[in-house]
Amino acid sequence: MKKNLIFIIPSLNSGGAEKSLVTLLSLIDRDRYNVDLLLFRNEGLFAGQIPGYVNVIEAGEDYLRFDGSFADAERYYLSRGKLSKTARRLLYSAVLYSRDTDRKNRLSWKYLSSIMPKLPRVYDVSIGFLEGHATYYSVDKITAAKHIGWLHIDYDMITSQKNMDEPYYRQLDYLVGVSQKCCEKAEREFPFLKGKTVLIENIISRSMIESMAAGENASDTSVYNTADGETVLLTIGR
Repeated sequence: MKKNLIFIIPSLNSGGAEKSLVTLLSLIDRDRYNVDLLLFRNEGLFAGQIPGYVNVIEAGEDYLRFDGSFADAERYYLSRGKLSKTARRLLYSAVLYSRDTDRKNRLSWKYLSSIMPKLPRVYDVSIGFLEGHATYYSVDKITAAKHIGWLHIDYDMITSQKNMDEPYYRQLDYLVGVSQKCCEKAEREFPFLKGKTVLIENIISRSMIESMAAGENASDTSVYNTADGETVLLTIGR
């Protein structure tokens, strides 16, 4: 019998985690696993690269409005008589300006998660593929036999989230780090994770790189025209 997996990530915008996820999804044995992918927003550079066998679930219109502009959200909810959501959106906006980091983290997720669906399906494994909200959603909103978190950066970079993360990390069965340093620093901050961290480096798929190189506009060299003898310097970053 196939195992049921769900991956959670906010979106598939340009980034190492997002690219790593679509690569991982392309390599999963679809004869052994049913795979759902929950996106808070179904958008981004890599959205078109989700394998066809993956069932994509979206957070829904209420979430998109709630996490959009304040004015648009308030008009949307008021025009539909959704007064409680109107009030929550106002409180959400207010807490985002809090200087108390712990309070901001705790309450912003409280209000944001209140607008997000709890999935009825029971999974064998739920994977919050990004630190923060994806992990919180996995623990709070998904019923699964196993919960896995994923850490793509050194925890030194996000220690302001420690008080928020700790109760969620305690509920994880495993925490994946993309480098040995990630695992070591997570265990240093959360000693209870010792024995629960797993090293899985980001996967680079040769076939995906070749496919992107052969894609639309790949052969258009017009933008590279230079004057005779001109030296061109190219910087790539984000």
